[in-house]
Amino acid sequence: MLGIAARVVLRRNWLRMAIWVVALAVLIVAVVLETNRDLGAGIIALRPGPVSASALTRTVVGLPLRLQRTSLISWTIGCAFAGIFFVGIATVVAFLAAFLPRAATAIAWSLYGVIVLLAGLGDVLGLPYNVVAVTPFWVVPQPGRADSSWPPVWLMGATAVVVIAAAVWRYRTRDEVPAQKWGYGTMVPYPHFC
Repeated sequence: MLGIAARVVLRRNWLRMAIWVVALAVLIVAVVLETNRDLGAGIIALRPGPVSASALTRTVVGLPLRLQRTSLISWTIGCAFAGIFFVGIATVVAFLAAFLPRAATAIAWSLYGVIVLLAGLGDVLGLPYNVVAVTPFWVVPQPGRADSSWPPVWLMGATAVVVIAAAVWRYRTRDEVPAQKWGYGTMVPYPHFC
């Protein structure tokens, strides 16, 4: 058993030997370079610049512009892209602000028209009772109908009162901003852009 272990250790492995030789060579080069350089200086010597500065860099404004050239160009490009992005967002928001109330009105009138059509012409069109019975007009008791019930009427009335109160509240606050923004003592209307 000891003989096998000794053979493994004594076997020549040239890759391990090469790694150690390269590491030793790098260490020797590093020590030589460290001993030959000045304190605080780089390993590669700086190349001398031009003898005299250009006319632009000799001014009070020119030198900072030259030194900050990359930052100024980067920030200008970034601000331009941000401006384009925000103008695009503002255009979309303005379009939605103009489109959504119109779309909501159109949807409300369409829904009202469908409900009236179902309630008024459901029997004539031969629609099933379950389809016609879900309309608000069918819930209201009609003369001569035996299945009249008053709780749905009270529920519809309470819903109407809540919706009207919300609409009146929203109408009163829709275009007003606090007076402190304008410097007046009362509420003033906010200007319309659409």
